[in-house]
Amino acid sequence: MTLAARSHRHPRRAALAVAIGVVAALLPIALRPAAARGGGDPQASVVGGAPVPPGRYPYAARVELRRSDGALVRCSGTLVAPTWVLTAGHCVMGPGGLHAVINGSGSHVVVNTVDLSTGTTMTIARAVVPPGFAPDSDSHEGFDVALLELTAAAPVAPAAVTPPAERALSAVGRSGILLGVGDTNPLADTVPGPAQNPNAQLNQATLRVAATPARVLVATSPTSGPCFGDSGGAFLVIAADGSSHVAGVLSGGDSCDPATSRTYITNVADQFDWLSMVMGRDLSPDIGAGPGASGAFSPVTPRRLLDTRITGGAVRAGTSRAIALTGAPAGATAVAVNVTAVNGAGLGTVRVHPCDRPTPPTLSLVFSPRQIVPNLAVVPTGADGRLCLDTDTTVDLVVDLEGWFTPAGSAFTAMTPTRLFDSRTGPDPRGTPRRVSGGETVTLPVAGSAGVSGNAKSVLLNLTAVSPSADGFVTAYPCDQPRPLASNLNPSSGQIVANQVMVPLSAAGTVCLFSYSATDLVVDAAGYYGPSGSAFAPLGGVRVADTGGLGFNGFVVQPGTPWRIDLSAARGLPGDVRAVSLNLATIAFDDGYLTVYPCDQPRPLSSNLNYTPSLVRTNLATVALAADGSVCIFTYRPALIVADLVGWYR
Repeated sequence: MTLAARSHRHPRRAALAVAIGVVAALLPIALRPAAARGGGDPQASVVGGAPVPPGRYPYAARVELRRSDGALVRCSGTLVAPTWVLTAGHCVMGPGGLHAVINGSGSHVVVNTVDLSTGTTMTIARAVVPPGFAPDSDSHEGFDVALLELTAAAPVAPAAVTPPAERALSAVGRSGILLGVGDTNPLADTVPGPAQNPNAQLNQATLRVAATPARVLVATSPTSGPCFGDSGGAFLVIAADGSSHVAGVLSGGDSCDPATSRTYITNVADQFDWLSMVMGRDLSPDIGAGPGASGAFSPVTPRRLLDTRITGGAVRAGTSRAIALTGAPAGATAVAVNVTAVNGAGLGTVRVHPCDRPTPPTLSLVFSPRQIVPNLAVVPTGADGRLCLDTDTTVDLVVDLEGWFTPAGSAFTAMTPTRLFDSRTGPDPRGTPRRVSGGETVTLPVAGSAGVSGNAKSVLLNLTAVSPSADGFVTAYPCDQPRPLASNLNPSSGQIVANQVMVPLSAAGTVCLFSYSATDLVVDAAGYYGPSGSAFAPLGGVRVADTGGLGFNGFVVQPGTPWRIDLSAARGLPGDVRAVSLNLATIAFDDGYLTVYPCDQPRPLSSNLNYTPSLVRTNLATVALAADGSVCIFTYRPALIVADLVGWYR
């Protein structure tokens, strides 16, 4: 056997895997063989680990996938719902696509197994990997998971999966049990010879968590660790009540020799929402992180729900502030709120979620110190009708309600972004293009213009302020209503700042834009809501693309070549999704912009997010999917990028 070709950013780290008949790419637990006693079988006892007795872990699975070239690939896995098995992403997909004919002859999962002679064989219906998994690049690290859907329910109880709220169970210093059916020879990747553990004995070993970088658990043991065939095996931790929880999925190791190797485990708490999205609510019914009921949009003239500068004081670091959704109907499935961070004490984040659900790992807003930063958030509603705003840095928060989704609202039609207004070069409804003066209101014809239907009831706009003369704000509202006490955009002097807005149209089909300070304004239409179109299904937030976080330790998306994000049914989304809402966050090293668009269309002359050096920027982007379910992200300058899926239209 040899190490698989797949590698991570660490040059010596690789996934270990075994293909029966052909060398492939998967993993096993390398429990160092002990010397035989009294002529006994040296495989019967291993230093630092032992064979699993029958019945101990009935949800442990042996995954066998028949490749198109006839080779049989073996991995480990875990039953986490009656019809779903969790394994490693690289077990089912390599740079050229799926390794195996998933529903073909010879591909199956065996549960309640301890060796080749035991267990129940289950047929596989399909395989799903996360959008963030890219087997031909380093960006997949922490996304190396896959779900295998079975054609029937397995006859054993599934394992529990560790939710984000229980991350402490796999904190640094905690120990866990690694399960796998792979090779037990610690020199398997360096010394040629026959594989050990040919009977696929299920082994267990105790490892200690040494580090927890983004989305990954790094575990070590001087006497035990993974080797070929163990990929996808569970890393189990023990909860306070004594029950076992799956905290991670085995991804790779430096080598098969535990004395010199580290073990890399995908942290399932960071994939919890994606797992729940794919399986519906099967994973954890009490958490409910799957998609909510679909709804159509009902816009309102912005209503202020919270201003901590006036009431309650700043939200302190590490705390949460609850607000009532005053005015939203009881049947709303989600709400659109504009959240503004004001003069944060440092670099920080805000996560908005229903108060009866745990704080999600995904972001609603990222703010820099002493800045005023808005972002539109589309959030599922909870049973108690409240939203909670969690922050890790002390900050004042302002929240304006822009509308809600119910079955009685307007349906959405996505558009190729089309420019409605550009005070620098036109089009400009005032005639000759010119800067918007401080205190000026611009009336913008929308319905029946630039591809927006004449029957549209409201419009989705990307609003950008360019180099204002002073700090200020911009408010978008229907022209036949009084200007509300609310803002959609809060630009600082000399900056370029964008925000997505949902605005009801006046009876004449117009939107009014008020600017407090003199500035250039650019307005692009991304879609509209009207009598026909797609309904919206909200999510709690699922990370679908990540260059390695917004620190400076991730890979950088380079200009010129768009970053393709697969959001097809193969990545867990329904096959009839027409458009998605993505919350983007980025940090770059120079002035520039991001544009998000369907990959089968030309890149539009518009931007979704504008960034400046060393400042984190966020913006919601709603974009149609290409025919193959992809979206592309173009950056004008090198940038670190995070994208969270907050919902889809279908």
